[in-house]
Amino acid sequence: MYPCTLTREDAEMVATSEQKQYAKAAALSYKGQEQSFSLPIGRIAIASQELGFQPSGIQSFGSLIAIADYFGPAVLLAEASVDGGTLNLRKIRWIRGTIAGKESVRMFPDINPSSGVNRIQTAVIYSGSELGLIRNGERKIFRVVYRDGKWCHKGETCFPKDDKNYMMHSAALCDDGRLLTIESGGDLKDWRLYEYKDGHRLLGSDRLASYRYGIAIRKRDRAIFTIGDFRAKQKGIFINNALRVPDIAGNGIVLLNDGMDGALVVRYGGGHPGPFNGIPGALLHVPSSLIS
Repeated sequence: MYPCTLTREDAEMVATSEQKQYAKAAALSYKGQEQSFSLPIGRIAIASQELGFQPSGIQSFGSLIAIADYFGPAVLLAEASVDGGTLNLRKIRWIRGTIAGKESVRMFPDINPSSGVNRIQTAVIYSGSELGLIRNGERKIFRVVYRDGKWCHKGETCFPKDDKNYMMHSAALCDDGRLLTIESGGDLKDWRLYEYKDGHRLLGSDRLASYRYGIAIRKRDRAIFTIGDFRAKQKGIFINNALRVPDIAGNGIVLLNDGMDGALVVRYGGGHPGPFNGIPGALLHVPSSLIS
């Protein structure tokens, strides 16, 4: 028979053994994740690939894309390109944690005080080694830099509040340093497109229909792309607030090669009204013929 209680020495041995097993399992947990991916695409049809997570935003910086994993919270980074009839994602890597001071944390340096959980909304790309993380329901950007093989927090950029207490849903950087954002009130009724410069809101704003997400800027004509999600009265891709590609729902959009190679759209499906907890998240490619 085994004793009902362990001695202190036995308990320490069990704890040490469990720690070693946990460390070994943790080291193997992401061993099989993909480092490259290819998707056949067409010239007139939208191609779709289901994802194993729920994406809430996508941004680009040259060929580099960053997809926010809402529940992770985490960020997927990859180099995206189109070669003939194939979309290629190469050098896929994940940011699943960051360093805040001397502490390793799950992306953010604290827990969101209003909700008690951390959910990432989108990631702004400043450079290949610096990102801005936007947390769900907040008005600040957490700046992180890649240093000594790790992503480390370097500070926060806070944005002014007004009487309507707008939440940031999407954000994108312009070449001139302006930051474009899509924001709404807490009741998710009044949605607007704002511009910021050095953290200060510029005068004026454009009213948007509810549940419009994602911002992509076409450089050659400065056209602004947005997309409505499944809750929007008009789903689809909008260019300068005019519907261009109907019946496609998404929560983020980027242009590949300034739109010459089409666009990438991410779809958050967890809240979609379907049978088994909604539909899967997905990455979609929209050919250039539909957005030119």
